[in-house]
Amino acid sequence: RCGPILRCRRAPAGSQLQAALVLSELALVSKNRDVIANANGIEPVIKLLASSTPGTPETAARVLAHLAHRDEPRHKDDTPDTPRGSEAEVRGSAERRAQIHFAGGLKRLITILDGAKIADGDGPMMGGRKKSMMPGSAAAAFVVSADGSLQTGSSGGAIGSLGLKEEPGLRVGVKEQVAITLADIAHDNHDMQEVIIHSGGVPPLLAFIRMGSQLGQEHAARAIWHLAALTEAQMDIVDCGAIVDLVQLLKTGSPKAQEMAAAGISDLALGAVQERLARGPEIRRRSVKRPSAEAAAA
Repeated sequence: RCGPILRCRRAPAGSQLQAALVLSELALVSKNRDVIANANGIEPVIKLLASSTPGTPETAARVLAHLAHRDEPRHKDDTPDTPRGSEAEVRGSAERRAQIHFAGGLKRLITILDGAKIADGDGPMMGGRKKSMMPGSAAAAFVVSADGSLQTGSSGGAIGSLGLKEEPGLRVGVKEQVAITLADIAHDNHDMQEVIIHSGGVPPLLAFIRMGSQLGQEHAARAIWHLAALTEAQMDIVDCGAIVDLVQLLKTGSPKAQEMAAAGISDLALGAVQERLARGPEIRRRSVKRPSAEAAAA
């Protein structure tokens, strides 16, 4: 049961971080995700995005990423799902992602990535921003060690193994984790893609592609690739300068970043082709080569 863990939202800051770490681990198991959501766990996790405790905001963002994951198919020998107790119960990744959005999670994630202020209401702000929320600061970053565990950038002490399959030594700061979370929420979900695009998520993702860390570039490009699946909104992405930034990433990014950039460009190109085919008769009429006046006179 997640009740005692979720009550840590009123606990000391260190306990909140430990609670977020436990929830992150629990949410790796697909059958636990709906349990967390239906225990009203999403809203307090979103509030932790504004925490002043080093490590807490990115851990909270990681919980949201895990909750956004698609559930694994149940084995035929597994215990059947219990009947939905009420219409208000959350079932499945699409409903969990929608709940993250309606609780203000997407707006807060985009705000963090954009580097703007994020209000919490739990304590005073420092210079318009809580100190540990400065993206990329040493106090607010994790580093992936050789064994896959996450270590704080400040103390170097292990704070929990979350099974990240990233290269050792890569920095997992607040913005990096936010890019990961946005990409996971946008994956194969047109509703969330539309929300992220129309909430101003594309410009900060592109800025992170230009100026972020290697890990940040890879996942920001992955997020843009997933957003590009929403064909009707591709012009909004292109108008933000996505083509230029993705092409540049093809030249200078890591192999993973190049792969994500190529996928994004491919989907944007495919969308343009599909639009052209849909408008085929009109385009063909405009593309008919008319004879010149001189040729017509002859």
